[in-house]
Parts: sequence; structure tokens; C-alpha cells
Amino acid sequence: MSSTKVRELQILLDDVMPYVEVVMGGVGEFAQTVDNISTYRRDLFYSRHSWHGGVRFHSMIYRPGIRDTGMQKRLMSVIRNDLAPYLDGDNLQTATIIAEGGIIEGFDVKSILQNLLDSAILYGTGAAARQFYEQLDGKRLDYLRVTLLTGLRIEGTIEINDRIRLVPLSDNSADLPIFLPKGGSDLAPRHFMGRTVLIRDHSVSPKFVNPKQISPSSLFSAFKHTEPRLEDATFSVDDFCEALSLVTNKPVQMVAEWSYFNQDEIFRMHNWPNSSMWYSSEFFQFSKSPVADEEAIENAVGLYRARQRLRPNDADQLRVSVRRWIKSMAQNDLVDAFIDLGIAMESLYLQNVRDELRFRLALHAAWHLERDTASRQELMDKVRKVYDRRSTAVHAGKLDGNDATLRMKDEAQQICRRSILKVIEEGGYPDWDQLVVGGIKTC
Repeated sequence: MSSTKVRELQILLDDVMPYVEVVMGGVGEFAQTVDNISTYRRDLFYSRHSWHGGVRFHSMIYRPGIRDTGMQKRLMSVIRNDLAPYLDGDNLQTATIIAEGGIIEGFDVKSILQNLLDSAILYGTGAAARQFYEQLDGKRLDYLRVTLLTGLRIEGTIEINDRIRLVPLSDNSADLPIFLPKGGSDLAPRHFMGRTVLIRDHSVSPKFVNPKQISPSSLFSAFKHTEPRLEDATFSVDDFCEALSLVTNKPVQMVAEWSYFNQDEIFRMHNWPNSSMWYSSEFFQFSKSPVADEEAIENAVGLYRARQRLRPNDADQLRVSVRRWIKSMAQNDLVDAFIDLGIAMESLYLQNVRDELRFRLALHAAWHLERDTASRQELMDKVRKVYDRRSTAVHAGKLDGNDATLRMKDEAQQICRRSILKVIEEGGYPDWDQLVVGGIKTC
């Protein structure tokens, strides 16, 4: 970073600042001038240091501009010169497109002028000039990928590794972290308070590419997207949530996901600090989740690692059982829960079997999970009854919701969970023919 260039930019910003105004509602005839820059500075500061919906929204719908066209041209000339290798006309492509999307033709370089003015308003012209050149010299764009979970509550931050962590969200709205999204009126503090987020550190390099050098087919080869890894493979949020579910015996699910960018990043080409947020219908549903301690999370990480080591065919087949078991736990409808459990058990114990499904399901489960004759007979009886309930659910579309059926659902979920854990812990499925004659128990 050249100290001379930093000083020259600071001097230019000092000349520009008396002509800076804050406008609302777009550009040209649609813009509305706001005279009070000190109010904008205050809101901008709070928007970058606290999660306050109203203040943040206010600071995002107002943008700085320069009312003197000569001054604006001088500042734009410096920006264009420093970014010349990456410009196609006034368009610039940045790593932002990989992180949150955008148009292949690139972003208007004027957005950088607005971000630079924001920095000057907030931190002063010297700090803004240093930020500009420090970030211009940077080789990559760092950002967070954040997933909101339901079904899991922790008491403190738990590091999975140096790039993956679980973070609890406060029950107090005043203490909610800055990386939470703020959008329309359908988002409120209550949607986040008391929940847990899974955060991963991502990066994309290089930071800039000339739009002329890329096409839709070459976009992802033009940038290198570095994602966090665990067990020497790209980290899977789905698989980790499933491991958490198996360890805690509760359905742990993703209900929302978004990206978060450092708001002091001048070359972040969108005004909003968060990407568009994906969320499911469960995002708006609230239930008190039990607290999971650090040992439980460590067990989940161990289970995740063991599952990643399974043979590909076993891993693919087990995925059906795991997801149907979790779905049965999350179901409010008894009929659907038993259908899901039946599918989970069939996937576990009836590979390549088409005849005598009920008998073989019970037989395989009994020999897989129990060691003595009495225990095996008892488990066979239970599994037959579960399969009968599943058949009734499929063919009749209804079940008696009496205590016996509810107890059976709970027992079936525990049998299914034991089975899944055993397959993972033993490194795969057994040879069923040898298993049921008392031979080799595992692959």
C-alpha cells in the first residue's frame, strides 16, 4: 500500500466532504435530499455495531452523494484509475457474485464511491483512504455463512474447528449480534432470540475480475471459493444437523440461512450487509429446546466423522433412514410419523428384499440389535407391530391416537435411532445372511 496514494486520496476526500449530501429514494428526480448528515452518521454507526432493526433500515435506505459534479468526477477518476485492470466501462465484477449472486456483466463502480463516502462520514477521511487501499490490495473477500437451527440450544460458543462454530443467541433483543439479517416487517428479534446459529468462515478469491474475462460457463472457474472442511471433506451442514439429532435424540433442523459481509468492506458491492435469507416455514415456529452441553456436541462431531468414513453406498443408503427418522420426530401427524418410520426401517433392514418384508424387517432388526434369544424375540414382536401400524397408516390413512400407539411411536423412534448409530459406529451394514445364522456381525 502506497502511503503517497493514501495521503493524496485523503486530501481529495477533505475537498469533497463539504459537498456531500445524503439522499433517499434512488437517483435523479426520485432522490430526496436529507440535510442532517450527523443523523445519518449516528444511524450508520449504530447499524454497524448493533442489531437494531429500525436504525439499520434507516441507514440503508439513505445513501451519500456529491452535489458538485466536478468533485464527483475527480473522486470517480481516482477510483477508476486504481481499478482500471478490472473495469469494463463502468462495470466491475467482484467476488461478491459468488457469495451472494449478481449479474454476470458486473456491478456499477459508482457503488464503491458511495461505500467510500460512508467510510469517510463514519471514520474520517484518513481512515477511509487507508481502508480503500488496504482492501484494494487484499487478495480475497471473506464472509460468514450463517445457519439458524431449531431443536438445539447451547449456553456458550462451541468451536467445531477454527472455521466452524456454534453460537447461542441471547434471549435479550438488545444483545443480538450484528450478523443477523434485517429485511422486511416479517423479521423481528423474537425470531432469533434463544436460538442457535452454526457459523462457517468462507472466502472467495481473487477479489476482482474484469467482466470481459468471464461468461456464465466460466464464472465459477474464474473465482476460487474456499469453504470450511471437516474430516478432510467440505463440511456438510445437513450431515452435521443429522449427527446433532442422533446425539440429542431431538430433531435439529435448519430453518434459515444467509451470508454476512464485513460492513466496513468498501468493495462489497451491495448496500445490505446480508445476502437474501432463505427460510423454511419452521422459522416462524417456536419451541423451547433442551440445552446440549459441550460433550454432546463433541459426540456429534465424532459421529459426523464416523459417518463420513462409511463406504459411499452405505452412506447413501443410511441417509434415507436418518432423514426419515428425523422427519418422524418432527411430525405432528401420527399417520405421517409411522409412514416415515416404516420407510426408515425398511431402508435400514430390507435392502434388495422384496418378499416377506414384515418378517425380514423384524428378523434383521432383532439380530442386529440384540444378543440373546429372549431379547431378540421381544424386539421382533415390537418391530412387527410397528410395521403393522405403518401399513395401516399407508392404506387406511388414519391411526388411533391412543396411548399405546403413541408409546409405540416413541419405541420405534428409539429402535430406529439405535440402528442408525450402530451402522455408523460399526463402519457399515452387516452381511444379513451371515448375521441371522449367527455368523459375522459386521462388514
